[in-house]
Amino acid sequence: MYRILKISVPYRSAVEALYNKDQSLSEKPYAEQVKAIRNSSILMLDFVGHMQNLGTEAEEIYFQIEPLKQAWARENSLHPDTDEYEILKRQVQNFKPDILYVDDSYILGDRVEDLLKSVPGLKISLGRCGSAMTDRAKSQIRYYSHVIGVSLHFVNILQEMGLKSFEVKQGFEDTLLPLLRPETFPESCDVLFCGSFYAMEGGHHLRMSIFWDLVDLPCDFVIRTGTLKPRPIPLEGPSYKDKFIQRVGHLVKPEVSGLRMLEAYMNAKLGLNSHLDANGPLANNMRLYEVTGVGTCLVTDKKVNLPELFEEDREVVTYSSADEAKEKIRWLLDNPFERKKIAEAGQKRTLSEHTTRHRFLGFHQKLLELLHQ
Repeated sequence: MYRILKISVPYRSAVEALYNKDQSLSEKPYAEQVKAIRNSSILMLDFVGHMQNLGTEAEEIYFQIEPLKQAWARENSLHPDTDEYEILKRQVQNFKPDILYVDDSYILGDRVEDLLKSVPGLKISLGRCGSAMTDRAKSQIRYYSHVIGVSLHFVNILQEMGLKSFEVKQGFEDTLLPLLRPETFPESCDVLFCGSFYAMEGGHHLRMSIFWDLVDLPCDFVIRTGTLKPRPIPLEGPSYKDKFIQRVGHLVKPEVSGLRMLEAYMNAKLGLNSHLDANGPLANNMRLYEVTGVGTCLVTDKKVNLPELFEEDREVVTYSSADEAKEKIRWLLDNPFERKKIAEAGQKRTLSEHTTRHRFLGFHQKLLELLHQ
């Protein structure tokens, strides 16, 4: 069986919260810090556990966590000021992977080429694409032997660039369900959206245009995000995003992540979804599976492949415009019995077909196929 190593960059806010909660964690040995990170569920995905269950030798390196880097340097007789990238390179070389998977494919910049060349016996290098790419990102992602696309839309784009690509859909980590304590989350609401609002090309222009018109929903509508903070208006006048922030600001509450985000969805009557512009005509983001996975009724934008994932209006509810979203949200709030039926059917579908266990099985089979080519 093969050896696979993943390089991950956990959310900075979640990492800071973990280390602030246990002030002694930063002084503990490397292995104990890694165990604490995995046990905390801040990653929302048990990569090592899933891959080991499939019979592989798997490990994960958490990049850009200073105390973790310092611990590894101490234990491997390196100067504490050693460059973070050089430490990462040593860690990868020590593991001797057959397959190296860099989840945030652009975090290393052009240094990824040097990293990949420095690993003896490396058979496959994996990048990942699930968002719009700048010209610089397009040049960097070419270093990988294969690039994972989170939907066939991205696979097609990557293949048109001349890259080898295959699809691995997002999925719900159902092992988190027993850890959730929604009664400890202090708030509930009628409609909840947790996510980002970026105005770059391929970002969230469609999302902002829909939400602009949802402001006057006659219900408790909450947006949890860290990307709509008011900012000084430039001399040339407010941008569209500045105007959007002013319009929806009264709905915005602090962002939540990890288990707290899932608990927040559990306490909402409806979870609202809107895809990234770069997703094109195809559905596949984490919110599809997180909202349904915790048993909350999902209202999501209509996509051509959605019927392959969920049965519309029985397992999830779809909209094609802000007016349709308003109409369906009102109906669902007025009909709690039907809303509950849809939520239960959506959760059943996700847990039976769309968990990370299902995704990792397909991922593993694809890797075996590539290794034997």
